[in-house]
Amino acid sequence: MPSIVLSWMMILGAYTGTVTNYAESMFTSTSHDFGIVAKGSKTEFDFVFTNKYKEDVEISSVSSSCQCTTPSFTRGPIKSWQKGAVHISVNTKSFEGNKNATITVRFSKPFYAEVQLHSYVFIRSDVFVNPGVVYFGNVRSGDKPAIAVNVSSTRYMNWEIRDVRSSCPFLSVELKQPTRQMNGVYYQMIVRLKDNAPPGAFSEYLELVTNDMDTRSSHIMVPVEGRIKASLTANPSPLSFGLIEEGSEAEKSLVLNGAAPFRIVDITSEDKHISASIQPQNQAVQVIKLRYKADQPRSVNGMITIYTDVEGGMETQVVYNGKIVPKPEEKTPEVQPVEKPAEKPAEKPAEKPAEKPTEDVAAKTAPVEKTPDASTEK
Repeated sequence: MPSIVLSWMMILGAYTGTVTNYAESMFTSTSHDFGIVAKGSKTEFDFVFTNKYKEDVEISSVSSSCQCTTPSFTRGPIKSWQKGAVHISVNTKSFEGNKNATITVRFSKPFYAEVQLHSYVFIRSDVFVNPGVVYFGNVRSGDKPAIAVNVSSTRYMNWEIRDVRSSCPFLSVELKQPTRQMNGVYYQMIVRLKDNAPPGAFSEYLELVTNDMDTRSSHIMVPVEGRIKASLTANPSPLSFGLIEEGSEAEKSLVLNGAAPFRIVDITSEDKHISASIQPQNQAVQVIKLRYKADQPRSVNGMITIYTDVEGGMETQVVYNGKIVPKPEEKTPEVQPVEKPAEKPAEKPAEKPAEKPTEDVAAKTAPVEKTPDASTEK
């Protein structure tokens, strides 16, 4: 319901012009005091805002009342609950003294509104810091790099740095003995990063406390920046699905290792054919099951992005590849003809012995002797 109410407030403001502070209420702060900075030091700040409305918001332009301060801003529409920022950078090399600026931010969506942001800084012309920012860059977790910083003053011969302070628990500073010459006083300090620095980006300040009579001028801020890289590694990387048969699905395991237990928030890819299953538990070793559904013969090349809760949202990318090969054609089994056994030659019927011609019985029969009739014998 709050988003609906805010939307009606915007509509009302668009017609009446009475609601003009919707844009200002999105900013975390509308003013920033850099304090005293040395000439040439890096002096930058982000005014962060969050779109808490239903509609998209968009900045059309920004301007500064002082040439000493250059503003820039997040371009494009800012969706509901997304963050944007107005970034300011003060040119401490070309300007000196009090350099306050008013930054006017103009919103074009959801309707026109202006917000004024304010920055305050005093640039000392007699104190120089080189480099202007103690920048460690990307540092592996557990490393202890050191950076030398030169600080000089042309104010007077007895100028000195009495202390170097920092509220950061993973920074240490060694201040060398100064060199005093006719044209100024020169210090070198060694800034070290301790091995207990937590993963993630950091932006801190060193406060140089001097013996200047002016209390305000006796505290000089020196920025310290860098990023501790978390030990989050993926194996294997790149990942190969190998040969995938058309119409089938291949599955591979990807192991993600962290220095401490972490949780995988999401996995994305532009390829709709790849999918993944993740475990919701917090653990230092995460096993991801990746599946690729093959559609048609082609080469497979892409990248997945794995989002975690490390450092509040650390991500890592893994490249994958493979090749989809045609599905082999199904062959109809051929009926093999059964060979007809060889026919044996027909046996000739056994020849009957030739019959002897039948002789005339009468001719061949011996004459039968006639038995004399008894009546005739007397």
